[in-house]
Amino acid sequence: MCQLPKEEQGFSLLELTIVLGLASLLIAIGAGVNQHLLEEAEVKQFKKQFEQDLLFLQQYNQFDHSAKLYLEKDRYEIYSARDEKNILVHPIPDNIRIRTYTHAGNFSFSKYGSIHLAGSFLMDTPNGTEMLIFPLGKARGYYEEEI
Repeated sequence: MCQLPKEEQGFSLLELTIVLGLASLLIAIGAGVNQHLLEEAEVKQFKKQFEQDLLFLQQYNQFDHSAKLYLEKDRYEIYSARDEKNILVHPIPDNIRIRTYTHAGNFSFSKYGSIHLAGSFLMDTPNGTEMLIFPLGKARGYYEEEI
């Protein structure tokens, strides 16, 4: 068998420390990038779900004219006064804050699909502020970025 000299039998402690330090640095950088991407995906998914729930409320009001959307600090709910129960309740993520601007304090649609009172939702997210606007008499809202 071929014997290696003592000097070439392995890595020194200094070499191992440098390699482990570089590896942990690369992992830390990658984790920071992934966290930002996860927050972006969560905001995008929440906005999509919120839009779908508003469309659901619009369609639901075609046969139940008493359904309204109510915002709480940590959730929003669609409530039916006719059935006296919540139809759906969804949580609002911690990094998103929603404010509503209507005269009634709630959001509802007519049986024809148009909004009862013009208003908007202001969404504060880590990526900025966006406004979901529902003009009076219109059935669909649209997003505008706040400047």
